[in-house]
Amino acid sequence: MHQPVNSAVRPQWVLIKALLLFAVLNIGFAMAHPSLAALVWRRDSLRFPVILEPAAGPDSPEGGFQRTYITDLDLLFRSHLISTPPADDEYRVVLIGDSSIWGVSLFAHETMAPLINEMNLHTCSGERVVVYNLGYEFGSAPKDMIILSEALKYDPDMAVWFFSLVGFTHRRERLFFVAENRQKLEGGEPEGEDTLSPDDAAGRLSRFWHRTIIGRRRELNRLLRLNLSQWMLSMLGTDVPDLKAPRPRASAAYSSDETDFFGLYPPAPLKAYAGFEVLDTAEEISRQVRMIYINEPIGRGQPTGARYNPYYPRWAYDQYRRRIAEIAAEKQWAYYDLWDYLPPTDFSDTPFHHTPEGEQRLAQKIAEIILDQSCRQP
Repeated sequence: MHQPVNSAVRPQWVLIKALLLFAVLNIGFAMAHPSLAALVWRRDSLRFPVILEPAAGPDSPEGGFQRTYITDLDLLFRSHLISTPPADDEYRVVLIGDSSIWGVSLFAHETMAPLINEMNLHTCSGERVVVYNLGYEFGSAPKDMIILSEALKYDPDMAVWFFSLVGFTHRRERLFFVAENRQKLEGGEPEGEDTLSPDDAAGRLSRFWHRTIIGRRRELNRLLRLNLSQWMLSMLGTDVPDLKAPRPRASAAYSSDETDFFGLYPPAPLKAYAGFEVLDTAEEISRQVRMIYINEPIGRGQPTGARYNPYYPRWAYDQYRRRIAEIAAEKQWAYYDLWDYLPPTDFSDTPFHHTPEGEQRLAQKIAEIILDQSCRQP
């Protein structure tokens, strides 16, 4: 008689084989060291993506989304249309700034870059002006310079930088985006393996570990969530699915006698609440790309009262405008002070974000500036 075959599963051997397979995968992944940014699913975004996921929890609004802001520069730029190499006849312009440039309360096609591109502009030498929206959430001058430094890899001919007082305040120097990309702002790059000595075995082992699947699990998690978010948004046909009609509009009736600015009161000096050291970085970048400096429009309430809007008391904002104008004159910037260019009715949910009408009005002005500056000799 045939003896029955013992087919009992041995859990310890299954576990050992699984661990060996996982170890092999980790070693192979570490040796290949793939660029995760190369695995981005969508690379034609008109503006930097935000990871959107359906909001969960009892306090979450029905149909709402929670946002995760990406700090990985490679992921941001690989997801963006700017990652496409420029055409031979392209005059490439990048718009740098905060959420007002990104286009909060606007659909992507309503933002400044596509509006200007629809004008079919050409420089004096016949090049096609192609504008890219590199604005990102949060007003922060250091954050803007980090993004602009990275943008230099994509061969821009001109950079238009929009800024406001809040971006120079000391608290915006500590923004999480800035903290995670500090080396870029300071002109350095992460240390590579070629900087390690042959005897630095511990350092090499640490770097190898951080190349494994386990070591890069946070990056892989972020990449997966970004791709899932982009797929969901492509199905919905918009990158702002929670933008509903009617659009928000700011009130022009605002008035207040409160004079504090982040806990400071007049006659506090400008240096007590703002710093302009980051302008040294802008000066260095201007040697590589033509720079246009824009003090961006702000919403304004009643002409009486101590504040222009809920963010800016008159005394602090006026101090800032005077100082920026002095710096611009000293450094001979191509500088445009557009702080009051838009009427109060052209702002939406904050004194910085624009309505579609306001964005169209500002786009026309910026198009004129781009054409004028592109035709001037460096």
